[in-house]
Amino acid sequence: MPLLLIKIAVAYLLLINSTFYDTLNECSKFCLNSCRDLSGVVNEPDCSTDKKPQGWNLYYGLSYQLGCTAPSCLCARGAFNLTYGTLWKESMIYCNYLPTLADLPDPEYDRMQGVLADYCRANGYPPRVYEQIVSGSPNNSALTPPSRLPSHHFEIGIVDT
Repeated sequence: MPLLLIKIAVAYLLLINSTFYDTLNECSKFCLNSCRDLSGVVNEPDCSTDKKPQGWNLYYGLSYQLGCTAPSCLCARGAFNLTYGTLWKESMIYCNYLPTLADLPDPEYDRMQGVLADYCRANGYPPRVYEQIVSGSPNNSALTPPSRLPSHHFEIGIVDT
């Protein structure tokens, strides 16, 4: 049986960028835009993932992950919490980031989420309050993504003033 190779064209959706994007580390840039330009070609300098789980090279960035072609899809009211949560999930997968907690700050995670908030603000959708549900227990230090939350959970968030 002959081997059939199919080239799939990916229409890159949009790049998430703001004034402080260049201050992010390589992995945060990967989580936002997967090191790709508008045509989907990987060519951004100083951009890579820390971890390479199966299928990592098929990740085309946050907007593609959410199927968004316009800032409103990422940023308008309730959509922002979904975008914020998805970015958290992707940052756990590719960078091993944990969200900032009162006694466990992660400045890079905060900068990455700040770039997303700045992008939304610059496009006319300033986030008011955003939050992410986190689950944990005294006997387990792991954080659980929202899709797998048990009935006992707590919320963390950032108030954007």
